[in-house]
Amino acid sequence: MPATKFPVGSRVIIDPEVTRKYVGIVFKVVPAENLRTNVLIKDERNLDGRGLRINPDYLLPAPAAGEPTPAPVMQGLPPLPVGKVVTPIRERIIRGAKPGDPLVVLGHSGVDGHRLATLGGDRNRYWPGVSRAAIVEVPLGDALDAVRAAARAAAR
Repeated sequence: MPATKFPVGSRVIIDPEVTRKYVGIVFKVVPAENLRTNVLIKDERNLDGRGLRINPDYLLPAPAAGEPTPAPVMQGLPPLPVGKVVTPIRERIIRGAKPGDPLVVLGHSGVDGHRLATLGGDRNRYWPGVSRAAIVEVPLGDALDAVRAAARAAAR
């Protein structure tokens, strides 16, 4: 079992910014073998169920027993135009990209997804289905600075 901020028996919820699928469900961290990074959580209402293996960074502490789980107001964010420069909202929400890293919208995938690539390229690597809630637009001045830096790096 990995050493995490949620020991076995903790009540947790999955961050609604990560996925909307489990909003309102309280989970309990249960013991698991052979998990180095992830933790095993099970629905508090059915501990005999299968459970989920999940990265502990995607978990939040659950409200106290008896209190209702806050249901966030999910307003659909408008899709970003192709070519827009964006950055992740926080660490580890997009694998391999950190907040402040300039990414470019290549297109749309699915209802809420965006295809993103690193500004200036990265060996043809791209992220195919990043949620709109996981990215934020970069101000125009900062985007221009990022384009200049990418152009200088490509010229070397």
